[in-house]
Amino acid sequence: MPIQFRCPECQRRLAAPRRKAGAALHCPSCQALIAVPEEDFASDGMEATAGSGSFRDVDLIAFPTDRHGEPQQDGDWLAVSRLTIFLQGVLLAATAVVFFVAGMVIGRSTAPTSGRAEVRGPAEVEGQVWYESQGRRRADAGAVVMLLPADFQPDSKLSPEGLRPKDAPVSTLHPSVETIHRWGGDVIRADTAGRFRLRVPRGGSFFFLVMSAHVARGEERPALKDLAQIGRFFLPAVDLLADQAYRWQRLELSGKRRLGDVVLRSPQP
Repeated sequence: MPIQFRCPECQRRLAAPRRKAGAALHCPSCQALIAVPEEDFASDGMEATAGSGSFRDVDLIAFPTDRHGEPQQDGDWLAVSRLTIFLQGVLLAATAVVFFVAGMVIGRSTAPTSGRAEVRGPAEVEGQVWYESQGRRRADAGAVVMLLPADFQPDSKLSPEGLRPKDAPVSTLHPSVETIHRWGGDVIRADTAGRFRLRVPRGGSFFFLVMSAHVARGEERPALKDLAQIGRFFLPAVDLLADQAYRWQRLELSGKRRLGDVVLRSPQP
């Protein structure tokens, strides 16, 4: 049976389990720190009485409430058990975890995506370059093929010297080639069968450039958009393309990718 008494601060009727006699607890109504009286002593001079009902496993002071759970002067006695408090804490923690996970999922699904591929590991692309002239298709041996990171803005621009199809082939130690590698791109010349394979340290969005070693553009001018984008990396951009037929496009790379045949054609007479 509980000990019943009044809070000396707010005069609310309170109850506590017998084993809490003499303990200091906070009043659940006014939060004042009060001492639970002994059985034979009441804080307001009244003699303590044993209330009805069982308060098994009660650790908190109980206080009177109405049917809506609000404290009242002359209401039924409400006792809160340790198990109830524990279960409420577990429920609140579980709810918080659920909302946290839901927020993470919703945030990821609605986050804006950029043009770069999500996979950030190494990537490579391979294919074969051909040129068509007078209705015949041949391997474009010596064609220059390169990848340039589309989302990268270099601090300085490269000279086209040594990177044009008509230039003498350069080694991987050439300063411009080393710079392209440092940017996260790659450059190579197609072999005698026109085959190429480019590797980059991280996948993502790239500009893909192929310049024919055998077919000229003739009087056809490069697209202004192409020149503007190429001009981010080379100066002057038109000197890189010279008069050769070319292809400039954007690729999304992730892992290994095969492009197949890249065909460059001479202008129609």
